[in-house]
Parts: sequence; structure tokens; C-alpha cells
Amino acid sequence: MLIDMRTVALILVISSFFQGIVIIFQSLVNKNYQGIRIFGISFYFCALGFLFILLQTVISCSFVTIVLGNSLLLLALIFQYVGLLRFLNLKEKTWLSNAVFFVAFLLLNYFNFIDDNITCRVFSLSISIALISLLTAFGLLKSRIASLLNSARFLSGIFFLVGAFSVLRAFSAFFFRPLTHALDQDILQMLSFAGIFILNFITTYAFIFMINKRLSSEFFEVTEFTWDVIWVYNITNRRFTYISPSMFQLRGFTPEEAMGETLEQFVVAGSLPAIKDTIKHDLECFIANPDNANSSLVEIQQPCKNGGIIWVELSTKYRYNPKGDIEIVGVSRNIEKRKRAEKEVLYLSYHDQLTGLYNRRFYEEELQRLDTERNLPIALIMADVNGLKLINDAYGHQAGDTILKSFADILKNECRNDEIVSRTGGDEFVILLPRTNAEDAEKIIERLYDSISKENIEHSILSVSMGFSVKHTVAEKITEVYKKAEDAMYAHKLAVSPNIKKATIDLIINLLYEKNKQEMFESGVVGDICAAIAKEMNFSPDAVNQIRIAGQRHDIGKIAIGDAILNKSDKLNTDEWFEVKRHPEIGYHILRSVSELSEAAKYVLEHHERWDGTGYPKGLKGEEISVPGRIIAIADAYSAMTSDRPFHNALSTEEAIAEIKRCSGTQFDGKIAKIFIEKVLKKNGNRLICSIIKEPESKFRLRLYDKALT
Repeated sequence: MLIDMRTVALILVISSFFQGIVIIFQSLVNKNYQGIRIFGISFYFCALGFLFILLQTVISCSFVTIVLGNSLLLLALIFQYVGLLRFLNLKEKTWLSNAVFFVAFLLLNYFNFIDDNITCRVFSLSISIALISLLTAFGLLKSRIASLLNSARFLSGIFFLVGAFSVLRAFSAFFFRPLTHALDQDILQMLSFAGIFILNFITTYAFIFMINKRLSSEFFEVTEFTWDVIWVYNITNRRFTYISPSMFQLRGFTPEEAMGETLEQFVVAGSLPAIKDTIKHDLECFIANPDNANSSLVEIQQPCKNGGIIWVELSTKYRYNPKGDIEIVGVSRNIEKRKRAEKEVLYLSYHDQLTGLYNRRFYEEELQRLDTERNLPIALIMADVNGLKLINDAYGHQAGDTILKSFADILKNECRNDEIVSRTGGDEFVILLPRTNAEDAEKIIERLYDSISKENIEHSILSVSMGFSVKHTVAEKITEVYKKAEDAMYAHKLAVSPNIKKATIDLIINLLYEKNKQEMFESGVVGDICAAIAKEMNFSPDAVNQIRIAGQRHDIGKIAIGDAILNKSDKLNTDEWFEVKRHPEIGYHILRSVSELSEAAKYVLEHHERWDGTGYPKGLKGEEISVPGRIIAIADAYSAMTSDRPFHNALSTEEAIAEIKRCSGTQFDGKIAKIFIEKVLKKNGNRLICSIIKEPESKFRLRLYDKALT
């Protein structure tokens, strides 16, 4: 016996209406989630669609009862599709669903008003429903929300079944008895109505389940590692009466295991006095005035089941339970991260970040603490790293940092635990030695020097100047002791620092020559050409020697320029050219650190200045450039032009002379250029100069050239 189709349609109207109310309520409660409201509206479209279909027996307007009714049912399915995908944060294909709806709407009108054919209407509507259902099914499979994967797959399967049934319904319309109208007692039509009824209930239930699942999973993600533990401790009976489940996240114990603990087991031994004192004080306040007893905070450490220890902040409040016992209601909060951060901040506030030694702040505080009679005699050792600025200028601050860390490691290894070792400045260190006399201080310094001499740092020399002083009586001021140690240190520094700087410069030059053999010979040639020009200009022997040294060292600043830039055969970009242009300044800073080379340093700084003022680094012009600087510019240019370089082949002597003549008055001082061409190059040295520059590997030729010019 077939069920009356009007009854089924009425049930669908009522059920869809109430399902819409339920979903819309969910959208009001969960405003953060997209798609819920759209999904709820779909049920109202469904209710209206079946209401219009139900009115077929009452009104004769086929546009309302057939076209509009069926269109609303299709629109309901589209809204379900859009609502579900937006809820799952997926991109819906609105253009496709809109296209399906528009075509279906046109076909419904055509087969109603132009060609009144219910079979074709059923076919077109069923195919449209199938397309939207399959579109929904495929869309749901793309869900990436982990907690909703199973639910999305389940709903996808339901919509696949709806799509398959709709395809079957579409083609069956051509083989079964045609319908008179939508409410005919037809088995397939009844199955269609029943299917929609079942689909609505399944999707409603599944959608509400997905909302709740998403809420719970997101709440768990937020609170998984930050849940506070709530507990109740009965002071009268000295036992715990309640502990919340989050105890497992905090300490690894189940609530049942934790409730079996005594107060002594609840905290580590070191925290027991703090919590007992807090309980004693708060209990007295509570008994005296139960209504005004304030809650208190105490930081303790608690043992974990895995053997670890965790920092916890306890917030406690006292109350009387119904039996009259006093209870503590507490909240335990994990503060392990905060304590680690505090420890790190405390460490950094008293330690030097680079070396790990104590910093000046800690040294000054310890100096005040140790400056007492019981610590006498107090020895104070001052140490200063020699040539650190020179290393920084030549190799960069990373190389300087390596020097500092190497010395700091020596101090850590050679000093006792009760000796305060601090880095008080860039290259300055202080060692405080309580209860240490002068003889012991000297032994420590000897031990440190011995370790320093064994330290091997590539391309650098670790050299440290040290001095000490000892405070023997309370009357002596520690500031005076510091001054004496500093004076002793500087006296040693004055004695050794120049030699160390010279040795460091030699290392820098050797490294530069190791990296580029050509540079070694060309530097010698430039130095000798400079000396030859200076002699022709009647410089004094000392001035000739200074300009020879400047010429030999004119490119020492290239030690700080990367090999990739120096050896690049292509045109340099803006950043690379900027790096290259730094080498005169770098060379200047390296050389001026040694007093004997300070004059040569000035000439090196100016050797890329131009007569017309377009040079670098200062843009000096004409007579503003020192004469030695102008001489080096010509010698360097001639050497560069007549040598093979990555970016050009060597020019002949005649070509180089022509270029120097062309640039006289713009790049070069015309008078000096004339002296070089007419006097230096034409005095037998011409042949030798060319052979040396083109064959720099010949040391024998270099010696001949040197002899000829001197």
C-alpha cells in the first residue's frame, strides 16, 4: 500500500522548517565558523519547495507549483553544498553550481510552458540534482581538518549515493509510466521524497556532530598544554580529597595516583619549607578572619612520574567544608617556560654573551662583596688582548670574536671556581682572586702565558698583556689596586704590542700572497716603481723608503675582500664594487696601528684618489692629494695595465704609456706622469720592468730589477 504523497510532502515541509531552525541556532552560537547559516537556509528553501509542490492540487499556477517549487529544491541542495564546503574551509565552485541551476531553471520553464513534458522535467531536474550531489561529494573529500576527516568522508558517501540514485531516477523516467504531476502515487517518486527526508536528517545530524567535534578538538588544541590543575587538600585530615584530570598533563600522574600522595610527596624536598610556611601563615589569617582571607601565590617544584621536576605556581584559598574541616582549594599552573626564561635573563644579565664569562655588572657587584677583611689578600689581574682592532679591521669581527673566545676558554680552564673571571670591556678582562698573595698571582699569570703560547689560531696571533696588584690591608682602596694593576698591564702592552702588530701585519700580507701569488710580485714592483719615481723627484732617503713601503703594502686592504669578488672575470655589480672600494680604508686602518707605518698608511688611503676629484674614498682633488699618494696611483695603474688580470689581458709598454698620457690631468698628476714616462721608464729599467711584470714568477729577474733601480 502506497503512502499518500501529500502526507509525505507535508512531513518534509514541517521537518525541513524545524531542521532549519536548529541549524540557524547553531550559527548564532558558533559565529566564528563560516557556512553554518548558509547550510541552515537550505532547509527553508527545501520547506518552501515542497510547500509549493503540495499546492499543485489547490492552485493552478504552474510557475509557482512546478517551476519555482522544483527550483527551490535544487537551490536547497546548492546551499547545502556551499555551506558544507565553507564550514570545512574549502573553496566551492560557485560558477559551476550556478550554471547547473540556471540551465535547470530554463529547462523547467521550457518543458512546462513550451513543451509540457513531465518526463523531461523529471529528467532535467534529476540530472541537475545528481550533478550538485556529486560536486558536493567530491568537495567533501578535499577536507584537511584532521578531526573532521571521517565525518566529511561519511557525508561524501551519502551524497555519492544521492547522485547515483538521481541518475537512476533521471533515466527511469523514460521507461516507466509518465507522471501526471509530482504527487502521483509512484514508487520512484515516493522513494525520491523519502530519500530527501532521510538525507535531510542525516546531513543535519552529521553537520551538528561536525560542529561539536570541531569545537572540542580546537578547545583541546588550545588547552592541551596549558590546563591548570584544580585540587582540594583537607588540612584536618592531611590528605587530598580532589584532583582534576589535568594532573596527567602536568605531572604524568593520574588523579587517583596523585590523591594518594602526602604533602611531602606533593612537592620536592627543596620546596617543602616554602609551602609549609605559606600554609602556616595563610591558615592563621583564615582562622582569624575567614571572610577576609586573601588567596596567595607560591612558586614550588613538583616531581613528575617520569623522574623529572617541574616548576609550578600554586594559587590557594581556604574554606570550611560542610563537616567543619578546613580545606585548601588550590590551582596549579605550569610555569616551567617562564622559569627557564627568567633563568636565561638572569644569566645574560650577569654573563658576557660572547665568551660566557661574567660581565662588568657582575664584576662590580662581586668586587663590593669580596672587598672584606676575611678575603685578604685580594689579588686583581688585568688582561688586555693585543692587536684586536687590527684583527677586526683585517679579517672582520668574527675573527676578533674567535680570538676573544679562545682567550676566554683559557681563563675558564686555568682559573679556580672561586676566582671571579670577567670580561669588562671589548678586549679587557679582570680576574678577582680572594685570599691570593703576589707570589700566587704571578704563578697564575705564568700559567696563563704558557697556555696562550700554545694556542694556535689560523692566520692570527693570540697575544695578551697582563698586570696585577694585591690588596693587603683594609685601609687600601680597591680602586687604587685596580689602577696599579691597569698601569702594570699597560706597561707590558707598550713593550709587546708594536711587535705583535708588526707580526700580525706580516701574517696578513703572507695570507694575501698565499691567496694570490700575482699580488706578491706586483706589490713589490709597485713599491720599487714608487721608489724610482721618488728618487727622480729628489725625495730624501727616508721618504723614498716610506713610499716604497706604502707601494708594497698599497693593496693590503684586499685581505678583507672576498676571493670571489677579487677574482671575478665579469663586470662587478654595485654591491661588489662597493666592497672593492673599501680596500684603501681597510689598508689604512691596518697599517696605522703600527707607528712606523702610520705615514705609509696615509699614502695607501689616497692611492685611488684622482687628480680631477672623482676618485675614492674621500674624493680629494689636485693638490689635496699627497704627492706619495699620486705617485702610488701611477705605479699601481701601470702595474695593473701591464699585467694579466681576470678581467683583461696585459697591455704592451707602449699601450700603457699612451693610456697614462691620455689620463694625465684627469686621473693622474701630469707632472709626475711625465717624470715616470720620460725618466724612470727610459733609464734602462724599461726592459726590466716589462719582463718582471709579465713573468713575475722569476725571482732572479726581480732581483735584477731591484738592483737596477737602487
